[in-house]
Amino acid sequence: SMLVDAASRLYPKPGEEGKMLLIWSKIFDILLDLHHTGIRSSAIASMLKQLPTTMLKLAEDRESGGLFNNWFGKKSKYGLEFRLSTRLLATFLLYQVNKDGSLRVSAGTRHNLTSDAGKSMDSLRSLVHNRAYLAHIDTLQKCIAMTQDTSRTFLHTMELLRFLAMTYFSERPFLRTIVYVTK
Repeated sequence: SMLVDAASRLYPKPGEEGKMLLIWSKIFDILLDLHHTGIRSSAIASMLKQLPTTMLKLAEDRESGGLFNNWFGKKSKYGLEFRLSTRLLATFLLYQVNKDGSLRVSAGTRHNLTSDAGKSMDSLRSLVHNRAYLAHIDTLQKCIAMTQDTSRTFLHTMELLRFLAMTYFSERPFLRTIVYVTK
């Protein structure tokens, strides 16, 4: 929980966004280990709760918030690939926490979505029609399908993270630990 809290306060420097994927991979590894050692899924979901909110802030196309953010806000200092990866990961995580606060860990169980998960997915779907994301439509659609697939659970978080790291950050040597891990 302290690690998630600390990671929620981190904001990478422009050009160093890939390091956040490394930090998130360590958090997911720890949470997956906790699950495998028998920690209740609701306890893990509780630890994870604030991470998607922070991730979605990092993923915004405009830096300044508020009602007129989309028109008057300053352009984000983070690259499009990082913002997209972050938004995809955050939405996937939101889809893995049910309304009752439990974590989805059983394949095939129906999604019982929170309103935040629904809003996040709607936002993702809108990117399909955004010209700035045109070159990323295939990745976007693949990740949306993965998120909505009821056979994918929290236990598949690292699979999505690895895919995004390979797709957008494969040239970053420090991310090889995520991409080539056999766990």
